[in-house]
Amino acid sequence: MKFNTNKLKMGYLSQKKHLRRESWFCVVAIAIMAAMTCCGIFAKNICPSALSPLHLYALSALLTIYTLWRQRYKCSFAFFLLFVVNFTFISANANIFVSEDFNGSRELNLYFDASQNLSAQFNNSQIINAGEVLFDGKYAAEYMTVEPQNPLTLIKVDFRNVNKKDLNRVFEQLSAFLKMQNHPVVLFGEFGIPAWTFPFRKMMNSSGLSVKNRILLTNSNPFNIFSLPGFYILGFNEMGIKNLQHNGQSINWTISFNSVEP
Repeated sequence: MKFNTNKLKMGYLSQKKHLRRESWFCVVAIAIMAAMTCCGIFAKNICPSALSPLHLYALSALLTIYTLWRQRYKCSFAFFLLFVVNFTFISANANIFVSEDFNGSRELNLYFDASQNLSAQFNNSQIINAGEVLFDGKYAAEYMTVEPQNPLTLIKVDFRNVNKKDLNRVFEQLSAFLKMQNHPVVLFGEFGIPAWTFPFRKMMNSSGLSVKNRILLTNSNPFNIFSLPGFYILGFNEMGIKNLQHNGQSINWTISFNSVEP
Protein backbone atom coordinates (compact mmCIF):
# COMPACT_ATOMS: atom_id res chain seq x y z
CA MET A 1 0.00 0.00 0.00
CA LYS A 2 1.45 3.37 -1.08
CA PHE A 3 0.92 6.77 0.56
CA ASN A 4 0.92 9.99 -1.39
CA THR A 5 3.50 11.97 0.61
CA ASN A 6 2.79 15.13 -1.40
CA LYS A 7 -0.86 15.11 -0.38
CA LEU A 8 0.06 14.45 3.25
CA LYS A 9 2.54 17.33 3.16
CA MET A 10 0.01 19.67 1.56
CA GLY A 11 -2.62 18.65 4.13
CA TYR A 12 -0.18 19.32 6.96
CA LEU A 13 0.79 22.74 5.56
CA SER A 14 -2.87 23.64 4.98
CA GLN A 15 -3.75 22.72 8.57
CA LYS A 16 -0.77 24.70 9.86
CA LYS A 17 -1.88 27.78 7.91
CA HIS A 18 -5.40 27.36 9.25
CA LEU A 19 -4.13 27.19 12.84
CA ARG A 20 -1.95 30.26 12.24
CA ARG A 21 -4.91 32.22 10.84
CA GLU A 22 -7.01 31.14 13.79
CA SER A 23 -4.31 32.33 16.20
CA TRP A 24 -4.12 35.70 14.46
CA PHE A 25 -7.90 36.00 14.51
CA CYS A 26 -7.97 35.43 18.27
CA VAL A 27 -5.16 37.91 18.95
CA VAL A 28 -6.73 40.61 16.75
CA ALA A 29 -10.20 39.98 18.21
CA ILE A 30 -8.84 40.30 21.76
CA ALA A 31 -7.03 43.54 20.94
CA ILE A 32 -10.04 45.13 19.19
CA MET A 33 -12.52 44.05 21.85
CA ALA A 34 -10.22 45.28 24.63
CA ALA A 35 -9.95 48.69 22.92
CA MET A 36 -13.75 48.86 22.49
CA THR A 37 -14.25 47.87 26.13
CA CYS A 38 -11.95 50.69 27.27
CA CYS A 39 -13.82 53.09 24.98
CA GLY A 40 -17.15 52.08 26.49
CA ILE A 41 -15.91 52.41 30.07
CA PHE A 42 -13.72 55.52 29.92
CA ALA A 43 -15.07 57.65 27.04
CA LYS A 44 -16.70 60.85 28.33
CA ASN A 45 -18.76 61.29 25.19
CA ILE A 46 -21.03 58.88 23.32
CA CYS A 47 -18.65 56.13 22.23
CA PRO A 48 -18.67 55.87 18.41
CA SER A 49 -18.01 52.13 18.47
CA ALA A 50 -20.69 49.99 16.80
CA LEU A 51 -20.16 47.34 19.47
CA SER A 52 -21.36 48.49 22.87
CA PRO A 53 -20.48 46.77 26.18
CA LEU A 54 -23.69 44.75 25.77
CA HIS A 55 -22.56 43.36 22.40
CA LEU A 56 -19.02 42.81 23.70
CA TYR A 57 -20.46 40.95 26.69
CA ALA A 58 -22.36 38.54 24.41
CA LEU A 59 -19.55 38.19 21.86
CA SER A 60 -16.88 37.51 24.49
CA ALA A 61 -19.06 34.75 25.98
CA LEU A 62 -19.35 33.06 22.58
CA LEU A 63 -15.63 33.39 21.86
CA THR A 64 -14.78 31.99 25.29
CA ILE A 65 -16.80 28.88 24.49
CA TYR A 66 -15.30 28.62 20.99
CA THR A 67 -11.68 28.91 22.15
CA LEU A 68 -12.27 26.39 24.93
CA TRP A 69 -13.58 23.99 22.29
CA ARG A 70 -10.46 24.68 20.18
CA GLN A 71 -8.28 24.19 23.28
CA ARG A 72 -6.82 27.68 23.06
CA TYR A 73 -6.82 28.21 26.78
CA LYS A 74 -4.82 31.45 26.88
CA CYS A 75 -7.26 33.05 24.46
CA SER A 76 -10.16 31.61 26.45
CA PHE A 77 -8.84 33.31 29.56
CA ALA A 78 -8.54 36.65 27.73
CA PHE A 79 -12.08 36.44 26.30
CA PHE A 80 -13.44 35.35 29.69
CA LEU A 81 -11.75 38.35 31.30
CA LEU A 82 -13.42 40.65 28.75
CA PHE A 83 -16.73 38.92 29.49
CA VAL A 84 -16.35 39.57 33.23
CA VAL A 85 -15.30 43.21 32.73
CA ASN A 86 -18.23 44.01 30.42
CA PHE A 87 -20.72 42.13 32.59
CA THR A 88 -19.54 43.96 35.71
CA PHE A 89 -19.65 47.32 33.96
CA ILE A 90 -23.18 46.79 32.63
CA SER A 91 -24.58 45.34 35.85
CA ALA A 92 -23.12 48.27 37.84
CA ASN A 93 -25.34 50.62 35.85
CA ALA A 94 -28.31 48.51 34.68
CA ASN A 95 -30.08 45.19 35.18
CA ILE A 96 -29.50 42.74 32.36
CA PHE A 97 -32.08 39.99 32.77
CA VAL A 98 -34.19 40.72 35.86
CA SER A 99 -35.89 43.90 37.05
CA GLU A 100 -35.19 45.09 40.58
CA ASP A 101 -37.91 43.82 42.88
CA PHE A 102 -39.07 45.46 46.10
CA ASN A 103 -41.97 44.63 48.37
CA GLY A 104 -43.14 48.10 49.38
CA SER A 105 -46.16 49.33 51.27
CA ARG A 106 -47.55 51.18 48.24
CA GLU A 107 -48.05 50.39 44.56
CA LEU A 108 -48.74 52.51 41.49
CA ASN A 109 -49.51 51.37 37.93
CA LEU A 110 -47.74 53.33 35.19
CA TYR A 111 -47.21 53.12 31.46
CA PHE A 112 -45.14 54.79 28.77
CA ASP A 113 -46.74 55.74 25.48
CA ALA A 114 -45.04 58.47 23.46
CA SER A 115 -48.36 59.43 21.85
CA GLN A 116 -50.14 60.13 25.16
CA ASN A 117 -49.61 62.80 27.79
CA LEU A 118 -48.52 61.82 31.26
CA SER A 119 -51.70 63.35 32.73
CA ALA A 120 -53.81 60.71 30.92
CA GLN A 121 -52.76 58.17 33.59
CA PHE A 122 -54.35 60.05 36.51
CA ASN A 123 -57.53 61.83 37.50
CA ASN A 124 -57.51 65.43 38.70
CA SER A 125 -57.82 64.51 42.37
CA GLN A 126 -54.51 62.64 42.22
CA ILE A 127 -52.51 65.47 40.60
CA ILE A 128 -50.80 68.07 42.80
CA ASN A 129 -49.03 69.93 39.98
CA ALA A 130 -47.91 69.26 36.41
CA GLY A 131 -45.97 70.89 33.63
CA GLU A 132 -43.20 70.68 31.05
CA VAL A 133 -39.51 71.46 31.23
CA LEU A 134 -37.25 72.35 28.30
CA PHE A 135 -33.73 70.97 27.98
CA ASP A 136 -31.24 72.82 25.80
CA GLY A 137 -34.11 75.12 24.85
CA LYS A 138 -35.74 72.67 22.44
CA TYR A 139 -36.28 69.22 24.00
CA ALA A 140 -39.31 68.91 26.28
CA ALA A 141 -40.13 66.47 29.07
CA GLU A 142 -43.32 66.13 31.11
CA TYR A 143 -43.38 66.13 34.89
CA MET A 144 -46.13 65.66 37.43
CA THR A 145 -46.43 65.35 41.21
CA VAL A 146 -49.16 62.92 42.26
CA GLU A 147 -50.66 61.26 45.36
CA PRO A 148 -51.48 64.12 47.81
CA GLN A 149 -50.99 61.90 50.87
CA ASN A 150 -47.57 60.61 49.80
CA PRO A 151 -46.30 62.92 47.02
CA LEU A 152 -44.30 61.36 44.21
CA THR A 153 -42.85 63.26 41.24
CA LEU A 154 -43.02 61.48 37.88
CA ILE A 155 -40.87 62.64 34.97
CA LYS A 156 -41.43 61.26 31.48
CA VAL A 157 -38.75 61.78 28.82
CA ASP A 158 -38.35 60.89 25.17
CA PHE A 159 -34.85 61.70 23.95
CA ARG A 160 -34.86 59.49 20.86
CA ASN A 161 -34.78 62.53 18.57
CA VAL A 162 -32.14 64.42 20.54
CA ASN A 163 -29.06 65.18 18.46
CA LYS A 164 -26.09 63.15 19.74
CA LYS A 165 -23.98 66.29 20.17
CA ASP A 166 -26.68 67.76 22.45
CA LEU A 167 -26.98 64.75 24.76
CA ASN A 168 -24.29 65.81 27.25
CA ARG A 169 -25.97 69.20 27.80
CA VAL A 170 -29.44 67.64 27.95
CA PHE A 171 -28.38 65.16 30.64
CA GLU A 172 -26.59 67.88 32.61
CA GLN A 173 -29.77 69.98 32.59
CA LEU A 174 -31.84 66.94 33.52
CA SER A 175 -29.53 66.39 36.51
CA ALA A 176 -30.02 70.01 37.59
CA PHE A 177 -33.81 69.64 37.29
CA LEU A 178 -33.77 66.47 39.39
CA LYS A 179 -31.88 68.26 42.17
CA MET A 180 -34.68 70.84 42.33
CA GLN A 181 -37.36 68.29 43.20
CA ASN A 182 -38.79 68.27 46.72
CA HIS A 183 -40.35 64.80 46.52
CA PRO A 184 -39.11 61.30 45.62
CA VAL A 185 -38.72 60.99 41.84
CA VAL A 186 -39.57 58.27 39.34
CA LEU A 187 -37.91 59.06 36.01
CA PHE A 188 -38.83 56.97 32.97
CA GLY A 189 -38.94 56.92 29.20
CA GLU A 190 -36.79 56.61 26.12
CA PHE A 191 -33.39 58.13 26.87
CA GLY A 192 -31.80 57.59 23.46
CA ILE A 193 -28.63 56.04 24.94
CA PRO A 194 -27.86 53.05 27.20
CA ALA A 195 -27.58 53.51 30.95
CA TRP A 196 -23.85 52.69 30.94
CA THR A 197 -22.85 55.68 28.77
CA PHE A 198 -21.03 58.52 30.53
CA PRO A 199 -23.78 61.22 30.47
CA PHE A 200 -26.33 58.72 31.83
CA ARG A 201 -23.99 57.44 34.55
CA LYS A 202 -23.11 60.98 35.59
CA MET A 203 -26.80 61.88 35.84
CA MET A 204 -27.51 58.82 38.04
CA ASN A 205 -24.56 59.56 40.33
CA SER A 206 -25.68 63.17 40.70
CA SER A 207 -29.35 62.41 41.35
CA GLY A 208 -29.03 59.24 43.43
CA LEU A 209 -31.49 57.46 41.13
CA SER A 210 -30.80 54.00 39.73
CA VAL A 211 -32.17 51.80 36.95
CA LYS A 212 -34.90 49.45 38.16
CA ASN A 213 -35.96 47.59 35.00
CA ARG A 214 -34.33 44.77 33.10
CA ILE A 215 -32.94 45.48 29.65
CA LEU A 216 -35.80 46.07 27.23
CA LEU A 217 -35.14 46.39 23.50
CA THR A 218 -37.81 48.70 22.11
CA ASN A 219 -36.25 49.20 18.68
CA SER A 220 -38.90 48.80 15.97
CA ASN A 221 -36.57 46.63 13.86
CA PRO A 222 -36.09 43.25 15.58
CA PHE A 223 -33.44 42.23 13.01
CA ASN A 224 -31.06 45.08 13.91
CA ILE A 225 -28.37 43.25 15.87
CA PHE A 226 -26.73 46.56 16.80
CA SER A 227 -29.84 47.95 18.51
CA LEU A 228 -29.32 49.17 22.07
CA PRO A 229 -31.69 49.50 25.03
CA GLY A 230 -32.87 53.07 25.55
CA PHE A 231 -35.97 52.61 27.71
CA TYR A 232 -35.39 52.83 31.45
CA ILE A 233 -37.30 53.28 34.70
CA LEU A 234 -35.24 55.02 37.37
CA GLY A 235 -36.19 55.36 41.00
CA PHE A 236 -35.03 55.78 44.57
CA ASN A 237 -33.64 53.14 46.94
CA GLU A 238 -36.85 51.77 48.46
CA MET A 239 -38.55 51.12 45.14
CA GLY A 240 -38.83 48.26 42.69
CA ILE A 241 -40.99 47.31 39.71
CA LYS A 242 -43.28 44.44 38.84
CA ASN A 243 -45.16 43.16 35.80
CA LEU A 244 -43.04 44.92 33.19
CA GLN A 245 -44.64 44.34 29.77
CA HIS A 246 -43.91 45.69 26.31
CA ASN A 247 -47.05 45.82 24.15
CA GLY A 248 -46.36 47.50 20.83
CA GLN A 249 -45.64 51.17 21.46
CA SER A 250 -46.90 50.95 25.05
CA ILE A 251 -44.82 49.74 28.02
CA ASN A 252 -46.66 48.92 31.27
CA TRP A 253 -45.39 48.24 34.77
CA THR A 254 -46.19 48.59 38.47
CA ILE A 255 -43.91 50.35 40.92
CA SER A 256 -43.77 49.08 44.51
CA PHE A 257 -42.30 51.49 47.04
CA ASN A 258 -42.22 52.85 50.54
CA SER A 259 -43.11 56.49 51.05
CA VAL A 260 -39.89 58.39 51.73
CA GLU A 261 -38.73 61.96 51.91
CA PRO A 262 -36.03 63.00 49.41
